Amino acid sequence: MSQQQTKNSITLRGSAQIICEYLKYAINSVLFQRGLYPPETFKAEQQYGITLLISEDAQIKSFLTNLLTQSEEWIVKKKVSKLSLIILNVANKEVLECWDFNVQYEDGDAALSKEKNETVSSKELKKIQQEIRDVMLQVAATISYLPFLDCRCSFDVLVHAKTDCDVPEKWAEAEPVAIQNAQNVQFKAFSTGLNKVETVNTRSTQFCSKRVISPETFKAEQQYGITLLISEDAQIKSFLTNLLTQSEEWIVKKKVSKLSLIILNVANKKSLIRRWRCRIVEGKNETVSSKELKKIQQEIRDVMLQVAATISYLPFLDCRCSFDVLVHAKTDCDVPEKWAEAEPVAIQNAQNVQFKAFSTGLNKVETVVSYKLID
Repeated sequence: MSQQQTKNSITLRGSAQIICEYLKYAINSVLFQRGLYPPETFKAEQQYGITLLISEDAQIKSFLTNLLTQSEEWIVKKKVSKLSLIILNVANKEVLECWDFNVQYEDGDAALSKEKNETVSSKELKKIQQEIRDVMLQVAATISYLPFLDCRCSFDVLVHAKTDCDVPEKWAEAEPVAIQNAQNVQFKAFSTGLNKVETVNTRSTQFCSKRVISPETFKAEQQYGITLLISEDAQIKSFLTNLLTQSEEWIVKKKVSKLSLIILNVANKKSLIRRWRCRIVEGKNETVSSKELKKIQQEIRDVMLQVAATISYLPFLDCRCSFDVLVHAKTDCDVPEKWAEAEPVAIQNAQNVQFKAFSTGLNKVETVVSYKLID
């Protein structure tokens, strides 16, 4: 679409169009990633420098077109304070999850507005789209940590508008929604200079998820300039500390070629569902690297964001699972007493996703996930 903008300025109409374009992609992303509709009914599009999924379902496309066309008009007139995407349990109409898109109104560029004789913003479109890209990546990363919706669900969108708005004929007035025992996730905001949009996810903590480890046992940490989740479980922390301490020593001695995180069906230990491989490629014979740490961390950040976004598209783990980590080391390594040698593992009917690599200048690390296709 083409935002209405003159040189170095965005109009009220252009700002509303930018917001509604974001809403189109954000709503579609949630519908896809939360599994409300079959994945084959979505198509990939490049927007904001990333790949996003858009529904091809005629009813959904019509619904969103009507919704966003009307919302754009009301945002131009400063009539809308919020749009809410709600996800409901089809069986009992209980609201399980709500995505609020709060719309705030800003003053724009006073000097330029006076010159143009209308309210405008001088913020560059490229900068706005970068901010939206960061929000979309954060949404994708967060959805991968949300509990699965383990019931048949539907959705609706509520527009919180002023009472003097003329409501379209087929629209219905609705009561505010409330979620019992709710938990909130606040995302980054973006601004056009005329409007600021804040995205918030509110979900019920009452419905269960089939995860390897319960989400409440994790805490958030800032690393590589993004928010990551770290387990607080004592056994997992001890397991990873021992594993990575030994692996570090072997990597220094160039003894390790790969580490594999494997996820197994608890009911059938031989059923391997998913495998994450980190392949370690040795560089030349140098013993030091001149590569800046900041550059290395940026590369790792890009990998982590790509992993988080991809997890949200992987098939759900619809069984109770456990995990293990295999260290692919040379045969002359002294294996710790409590460690056990293991046979190589393979996934039947597997599909692979190759992620970006990062390099320290001495080692290159490539990450691949293999997952079992749904029968």
